[in-house]
Amino acid sequence: MRASPSLCHLYFHRPFIQSLYSSLSNTAVGAALTELLSECLSNGFGSWEEEHIQCLTAQIYSTSTPRTGIYERLLPGVSRNPQIGAPFLTLLLKAIQDVPSPSMEAILSVSRFAISSVGSERLTWHSLISMDEMTRAILHVDSQVRFSAWSLLVEHPKKTEPFSVEDCTLMGAFLETSMGEQRPAVRQKILSGIKKVRE
Repeated sequence: MRASPSLCHLYFHRPFIQSLYSSLSNTAVGAALTELLSECLSNGFGSWEEEHIQCLTAQIYSTSTPRTGIYERLLPGVSRNPQIGAPFLTLLLKAIQDVPSPSMEAILSVSRFAISSVGSERLTWHSLISMDEMTRAILHVDSQVRFSAWSLLVEHPKKTEPFSVEDCTLMGAFLETSMGEQRPAVRQKILSGIKKVRE
């Protein structure tokens, strides 16, 4: 691919790109596909907005496709790439927000990867989603949405800057409504977030 990029362009048409995204949930090839898709994005194989973002948004909202390949492999891989991280994830977030009845969990997850991506020093959750949306997410009835909001809240891109008063108010609201959680893995996530705040 790196040796003959012009030849590769012939194969990277929409159906092929779509097939790559739909195969991300396959654990046997997921890591290789993540690397391949990152290379595609870096080298301009396929339009970001017209092909990659549309295909990825369709996968995020698909009820038949497991999204673990997207959230556990692809987005972390993209966020570590300084060429594409923040710009691509910001465009993806906008596409997700523009869908009728957008998924709060998707918005929170993509926002977290966007602010933690290499080269995103100026991004905070405040610049990506509204205070009203974050408040709804922190108090959401679905625990997965609450924990996605908590993860985004404690993912502070600038470790030397203090959390804002709004951040602290939201953290307090989350802890008040979630400290009764009995699942050990979830309690561990809460404690891990508290450690990040204290650092």
